[in-house]
Amino acid sequence: MKFLHVLSIALATLMIECSASQMHFKIPPLKSGHKIDRVEISSCSGPDAILQMNSAALSPSPIEYPGSVVIAMDINTLQDIPEHMEISLDLTLLDPFEIPVPCLGGLGSCSYKACDLVTTMPEVFCELLPVDENGVCSCPIKAGHYVSEGLVFVLPDLGDLFALLLQGRYDGEIQFHAGGNKSEQYGCMGMSFEIIKPE
Repeated sequence: MKFLHVLSIALATLMIECSASQMHFKIPPLKSGHKIDRVEISSCSGPDAILQMNSAALSPSPIEYPGSVVIAMDINTLQDIPEHMEISLDLTLLDPFEIPVPCLGGLGSCSYKACDLVTTMPEVFCELLPVDENGVCSCPIKAGHYVSEGLVFVLPDLGDLFALLLQGRYDGEIQFHAGGNKSEQYGCMGMSFEIIKPE
């Protein structure tokens, strides 16, 4: 999640890779312009969590797929965030019945090392985190108040087959926790959204 590959529906949309060559049926051509709509983000952190989300919003609305999403965030970290923190995304497809979305090839309901994501995408996360004299941000993430109006994530075009397979409503949680130990939670974000086909 690339410090919040997670915070993002960007993670949520990168869920399943599927090769058309492995399919034994034909799918008619699809129109471009699938959308991610009805996005809601909320805090599910307890009162003692060290990572507290004050607000988060995505734009545009609806989000075009493929395209870009801009995340505006306001968060407090009440303590330094340990370098071993992991970010876990848990997604459930709600239609036509509840189906847990698996982790496939690093996409979907997966866990990510937060600091690895920060260091591999400085062009994104240094917009949110403190930087040194060279303009570089790094871990550990210090206690403080962090605000950004423009974390930009590009949603890659994984093809119309991807969009067709994933149409529907979703619920999910992004959990911030100790490495390898989900029971030691630092914070939590809830999300819901819908992938809809073009009219």
